[in-house]
Amino acid sequence: MTSDTDHTPDYLAIHTVAHLHASGGGPSRTVPELCKAVSGTGFPVQVFTMGVDNDLPAVRGLDVHTGPDPVRALDNVIRQSSAQTVIHNHGVWLTFNHAVCRWATNRSLPLVISPHGMLEPWCLQHHKWRKRVAWYAYQHRDLSAASCLRATSKMEAEQFRRLGFKNPIAVIPNGVTLPEHSTLSRSDAPADKYALFLSRLHPKKGLLDLVEAWRQVRPERWTLLIAGPSEGDHEQAVREAVRNAGLDECVQFLGALDDREKWDVYAKSQLFVLPTLSENFGVVVAEALGAEVPVITTKAAPWSLLQEEDCGWWIETGVTPLVQALRQATDAPSDHLHRMGQRGRAAVLKRFDWTRIGEQMVAVYNWLLGIGPEPDTLFAP
Repeated sequence: MTSDTDHTPDYLAIHTVAHLHASGGGPSRTVPELCKAVSGTGFPVQVFTMGVDNDLPAVRGLDVHTGPDPVRALDNVIRQSSAQTVIHNHGVWLTFNHAVCRWATNRSLPLVISPHGMLEPWCLQHHKWRKRVAWYAYQHRDLSAASCLRATSKMEAEQFRRLGFKNPIAVIPNGVTLPEHSTLSRSDAPADKYALFLSRLHPKKGLLDLVEAWRQVRPERWTLLIAGPSEGDHEQAVREAVRNAGLDECVQFLGALDDREKWDVYAKSQLFVLPTLSENFGVVVAEALGAEVPVITTKAAPWSLLQEEDCGWWIETGVTPLVQALRQATDAPSDHLHRMGQRGRAAVLKRFDWTRIGEQMVAVYNWLLGIGPEPDTLFAP
């Protein structure tokens, strides 16, 4: 998409996100990967953020602008470019996101907003009064002004509609970047087995439910691995629950993992558990399945695929359903879990390929810029 005469791009996608930090959860990986996927189609991409970890693998190769004043930086780019530009703003609630939305709306630029699960019911109740003030001050207006909302699942799109938004909604999932299959070697029938939780240690992830369920099941020769960065003091609360439940010998805390360590732990595990109370997608579920690990997660996450492809357990939230699923999973023979994992990997490779997702996102941009037809990813309730 480059002019034959001046070699400047005819079109440009500017992605804005407050921070890209290794401790920032899923968006710190999925936003850069989406940008790379869009760029891979030939559609130029620039990223604007207030802070970035330059050693974060996902950001390598991207055109990233950093600074405390995104509006001034965006103005400079627009003044110097003749490209037709679409703005893709990632996240809600923050003053950063509000400033970008207001700037794009004032300049009549096509605006896509990806809330990244921040409008899910649990999240709306977390710090409820602070969010209610922001909702009436600017957040509802910003979302209503968007040219298109991007949801990562039908479940998230339905939540947008329940909140009253009438904008077009594109349902485009996150992708998953898997290592080579040969690196995921594991013993067929290890003497000791591992159930893995890998995510931010945050109250919405359901870790306290998991500790109580593990206390009730306490499967023989199984160890529960808890990995991920702590948000606030939640790790301390989980450690205290483990001690009070008498589980110190069968629960291990691994802390935050880098990319290589993460895949090594997936390869070591026979089961993945994410008892979340709110999730718009859940990249770690896709990663675990891609590593041939069957998954237990809740219906607060959009993973009906676990039932559809028989590669895990999709359960109600709470301790009792989790106890039942853990008993079924930990009682299952190793070869049964392995076959479930194989089905999960096949499903992930088919549905969550970044190349296809980049093409879907570009189709939305082209439509908003008036150079392409209505995309087939639009949500039709």
